[in-house]
Amino acid sequence: MSGIEKGAERVAQGAQNAVQQVTDKVGELTTGSNAGEAASSTTAAQQTYLDDVTGEHVSKSELKKRKKQREKDDKKAEKAAAAPPKPVKKVSAEENEAELTPNQYFEIRSRAVQKLRQSHDPTPYPHKFSVNTDLREFLKEYASCKTGEHRKDVEVRLGARIYTKRASGANLIFYDVRAEGARVQIMCQSQESKSDVPFEKQHEHLRRGDIIGIVGYPGRTAPRNRIAEGKEGELSIFATEVLLLAPCLHQLPGEHYGFRDQEQRHRKKYLDLIMNDKTRDTFITRSRMITYIRRFFDEKDFIEVETPMMNAIPGGATAKPFKTFHNDLDMELYMRVAPELYLKQLIVGGLERVYEIGRQFRNEGIDLTHNPEFTTCEFYQAFADVYDVMDLTEQLISGLVKHVTGGYETKFHTQHGEEYNVNWKAPWKRIEMIPALEEACGEKFPPGDQLHTQETNDFLRRILKKVNVDCSPPLTNARMLDKLVGEFIEETCVNPTFITGHPQMMSPLAKYHRSNPGLCERFEAFVCKKEIVNAYTELNDPFDQRLRFEEQANQKAQGDDEAQLIDETFCQSLEYGLPPTGGWGMGIDRMVMFLTDNYSIKEVLTFPFMKDDRQDKPKMAAEVVGIEPMPEEGIRYWLLGSAASVFGLVVFGGLTRLTESGLSITEWRPVTGSMPPRNFEDWNKEFALYKSSPEFKQLNSRMGLDEFKQIYWMEWIHRFWARAVGLTFALPTLYFVARRRVSAPMAAKLLGITSLIGFQGFIGWWMVKSGLKDDLFAPGAHPRVSQYRLTAHLGTAFLCYVAMVWNGLSILREHRLLANPNKSATELQTLASPQLRRFRRSVAALALLVFCTALSGALVAGLDAGLIYNEWPTMGGGSGALNNLSQSVLGGSLAPPAKELFDPWYSHTPDRSDVYWRNALENPSLVQLDHRILATTTFTAVMALWAYSRFSRPVRTALPAPARKAVTAVTALVWLQVTLGISTLLYLVPVPLAAAHQAGALALLTGTIVLGSRVWVPRRAVRLVARRVAEVGTAGLATGPAAVRAQVGRAGRRGPGAMLAARTGGAEK
Repeated sequence: MSGIEKGAERVAQGAQNAVQQVTDKVGELTTGSNAGEAASSTTAAQQTYLDDVTGEHVSKSELKKRKKQREKDDKKAEKAAAAPPKPVKKVSAEENEAELTPNQYFEIRSRAVQKLRQSHDPTPYPHKFSVNTDLREFLKEYASCKTGEHRKDVEVRLGARIYTKRASGANLIFYDVRAEGARVQIMCQSQESKSDVPFEKQHEHLRRGDIIGIVGYPGRTAPRNRIAEGKEGELSIFATEVLLLAPCLHQLPGEHYGFRDQEQRHRKKYLDLIMNDKTRDTFITRSRMITYIRRFFDEKDFIEVETPMMNAIPGGATAKPFKTFHNDLDMELYMRVAPELYLKQLIVGGLERVYEIGRQFRNEGIDLTHNPEFTTCEFYQAFADVYDVMDLTEQLISGLVKHVTGGYETKFHTQHGEEYNVNWKAPWKRIEMIPALEEACGEKFPPGDQLHTQETNDFLRRILKKVNVDCSPPLTNARMLDKLVGEFIEETCVNPTFITGHPQMMSPLAKYHRSNPGLCERFEAFVCKKEIVNAYTELNDPFDQRLRFEEQANQKAQGDDEAQLIDETFCQSLEYGLPPTGGWGMGIDRMVMFLTDNYSIKEVLTFPFMKDDRQDKPKMAAEVVGIEPMPEEGIRYWLLGSAASVFGLVVFGGLTRLTESGLSITEWRPVTGSMPPRNFEDWNKEFALYKSSPEFKQLNSRMGLDEFKQIYWMEWIHRFWARAVGLTFALPTLYFVARRRVSAPMAAKLLGITSLIGFQGFIGWWMVKSGLKDDLFAPGAHPRVSQYRLTAHLGTAFLCYVAMVWNGLSILREHRLLANPNKSATELQTLASPQLRRFRRSVAALALLVFCTALSGALVAGLDAGLIYNEWPTMGGGSGALNNLSQSVLGGSLAPPAKELFDPWYSHTPDRSDVYWRNALENPSLVQLDHRILATTTFTAVMALWAYSRFSRPVRTALPAPARKAVTAVTALVWLQVTLGISTLLYLVPVPLAAAHQAGALALLTGTIVLGSRVWVPRRAVRLVARRVAEVGTAGLATGPAAVRAQVGRAGRRGPGAMLAARTGGAEK
């Protein structure tokens, strides 16, 4: 027994003895038999028995009860062991697949379908399934079926997509399917199956999203729970056979959350249609609208025509066109922006009523109401004017709204949740443009015939400033007027409104107003603050028309890309006589938006234009903000000029350190410190501050004011120069970014360099502060800045310099490549060849090696390690086989003794675990040796690169001439730098040589960066050159986006070289 059980037994025995003593005492106090019987009874009551299983002492009855319970438990266990195992609940494949990620599901499903394709059991993609049922008609025809009614005499054959699958045991499966926008339940029972394929095998391969063929009969289910509630069963198709017609390999979005991601909905419109009924309803409404418009014009005896999509001149509307290129004709063409000029030529030819519903293409911005490709309806009617067209507009659109919605009132919700209640019933409100603007601005506008003058331009500029309205350049009269109209008139047009009385300069194709000189007969219809219709009495005077075109040409010369060119063919057609004509145009997409309550045009287009999401494509600044490349031409020289200033600052900083001037200014005042001392009192204050520094106390205690001024001016010029570099870089950067004069990637780079410059200034003060610490007052201490902080200060300066040089050279090279795209394409193909891949990597490694060698030089400078071992190539008298050899050959050792290189004195930990890295960074002997090793490695690497470029035939053949020159320059620089380094060491670090050595390091890094820029393949430049080649066109070249993509596909290669090879028809070497 355990100790606890023994203790319990002892306690029980003690209690029993105590009871016995009490009993005996009572017996002594009593007489006769009654006393003896009482004692006997008490003893019997206290008798217990041992439970062998638990070791407890219990009463006899308790012990019997426990034994009986144990016997029952043993029999129950034997019975359970003899019984057959319980069946494990089977989990369906669909439940298991619900836990998979989309990628896992796709892989598993694809493998399963591949097996079906190989086994043809069943064939997952059959050729044909005969359908005899339209689900919409089915739901109407059999809606009268009673609960439990089955019409087995009717065969239903339906093709539909599975939306949900539910199993109720192995012999009963339900599907919810959709077809033609309607939904129905499919009930599959094993006893009803008439297929040759077993029931389970028919359904084991079917999943959500699959398209299936159903053969069965109509009926209504009779579930007990619905009957008990007094409800009807669900109208269903009782399937006798189910066939897989097309499996869905991807997971459909869940029924609960649906498919709501706007970006993905527009990219995957097919999935949007599968999951969202509203999208389907929108496109059905669109089709009904176009059908009504066609019927409206057909009933009024209009003729529907088709006009060219590609034009030699983009005319008919003031808009920026898309360009394409016809290879066979070797001519540039434009996608049409409007069909107007062609339709009016048909009117000249005698087709007096024409209309066209078609696509237009405008190379403009994409937003909630604009898409580059959109649908319009335009009609032209001879012997009609703008007022006839206005009446026709009210008839058409009011009737259209009535036809689609059943009434004249609709609701429209904006992006911001505003709700507009729109009444489309005629007549509509009419507003005169100029009087409305005069009322809104509070000033009298010039007469209509003066609206095109320079005086009016000045007036409109003043008005814009007065009402605080911004207009993007160019500030032509037409653009400024249009901006004012949008700000003060269009914002009031919620119900359908006609805006009339436009100036002639805004309407080059409209006829002049019959009573108001300078204006024209034109109207625009607005609804919910957006234009839906533009119409006017057409200009049919060939003399006036030419003058209007010339005015447009003047606007184009001022920089208005949307202004029209002179179409000589159209002008000549007018000379044959255009009858008085009314013309009209309406945006179909925008009307659909209003009548389906969608604020985004992407919702009403089957396939809206979307930004390519397959790969990140950095855009030029011109592509982002529509500017010309001139600003970046200035930026490249600004970057290189800033780099030159940083170069000078680094050299001057070295001089400041070498003359021990860096600690002369003991305070860091970024703003007020820009002004030097101006009088004797100021100089004394600064000198007093310096006198309290460790450097003065320990090293310069005899220095006078005149000597102090010399080192003070050195440090002040260094700091002032640094501030000037920061300001001349940060302020232009902020201007370029704020004004969007650079592309987004370039803006990020410039802001990054600006941040690095700011960080560099902080590190500079952090470095100086390390030389002003109180512990440097201790006897024997040498006041100087921390070598770690000095290295960080120099390293960040080098990084700023490299970033400026690299980006400046990149822009410079990009402009040079774009100047001659065909020649540049060949050059870039050569650079992308595999022969130069290893050379490029070698140049990148060399640049990193040069940078690390320069940082090790900073450690040497910070520790004054150049003042020891002033000999070369030896370093004292070390030991070892290599040093013994050098002793015999060179008369000295190549390295100091090991105990000097790894001196335990530099360790700061008791176990000396930091002895190696601290010696490498703090021991002047080892720091100098490390710098020698890195310098020798750099020299060897440069010479090896030079030999590789000269004696490797593939590299020598592929390397461009500028790159070969750069290799030669780097070789010359490394020889110069080695010479300067050895001379500096041998002559005990004189200031001129030391400063030249530091400048040489930066010059060598510059040469390496220039070499890298000449052999690197700039991906952005590759894309731009390829695009420029496609735009310009060359002999035998298929251009334009589609042709370029086709050639890239035929090339069958990836990377910049393959891209250019595909565009230029060349082969990658």
